Parts: sequence; C-alpha cells; structure tokens
Amino acid sequence: MHVIRGFSLLLSLTLLSGCGSVFGSRTPHASLRSVAVSAEAGANQGSATQLDIVVVFTGTADATLPSTGSDWFRQRAALQSALAKQISVVSLQVPPASAAFDVALPRNLEKAVAVYAFANYSVPEGVLRIALTDYSNVVLRLQATAIGVYGE
Repeated sequence: MHVIRGFSLLLSLTLLSGCGSVFGSRTPHASLRSVAVSAEAGANQGSATQLDIVVVFTGTADATLPSTGSDWFRQRAALQSALAKQISVVSLQVPPASAAFDVALPRNLEKAVAVYAFANYSVPEGVLRIALTDYSNVVLRLQATAIGVYGE
C-alpha cells in the first residue's frame, strides 16, 4: 500500500513539475514599444555611428548573437544569412549632433523574445551590446565613447 501511495505522490509531483510544458508555458516576450536615438556633437569621436537594432524571435538566435558591437558588425552579413527570419534588423547611420528621432521598429515586435542595440564605435575595445528587451520606451544617446540608455 505504501508503494502505491509513494508511486502516486511521485506521479503527481512529476505532472505538476511538467505543468508548464503540458499546458503551454509562455515564452517571455520583449516589452519594448519605442526607441528614440540622439547623438551628441562628439559622438563616436566625431564620426557617424552605425547602429543596428536587432529584434530576436527565438532563443536559438539569442544565444548566437555576439556581445559587442564590433563583433556584430564584423559578423553581421553571416549572422543575418544564417538566422534569416529568426531576427529582424533595423540599420541606422547616425551623424554626430543629431537631434532625437524615433526609430521605425518591425511590426511583429510583440513576438520578440529579445531586442538589442549594437553600435559600431571607433574605440578599440568596442561597445557592449545594449539589452533593450525589458524597456517599454527607451532613448539611446550616443556620446563620445559610450551610449547613454534612458527609459522606462
């Protein structure tokens, strides 16, 4: 009798622990709804800045993306080809002393699992990717050797 109860308890715990997968656990989605960009006069040491907003739709693609802007831009063509519809890229060229402007984001943004900004800065160490996933509205301010991130 104890063996049957033990087995029933074990079965119940197994079912409960797998509940999320059995009943369709939700993949987390990006909260982002808007991005604005501005650049100070000395942004990127006075050079125009390549800035890509990368919208990611799968965990596989998310794990594949590099951690710095310089690596992203070095591998961009290959990554876009390999990841195809798993990502969407909005490419910008932002000159120094640019007033704030809104970025046109992809229409299927609500399906994104992550969103990043990659900047191609002229500093030897590069700039780390910027996670935008948890923001609703964000402003990126390009500065001399870094990027300020302001948002909610």
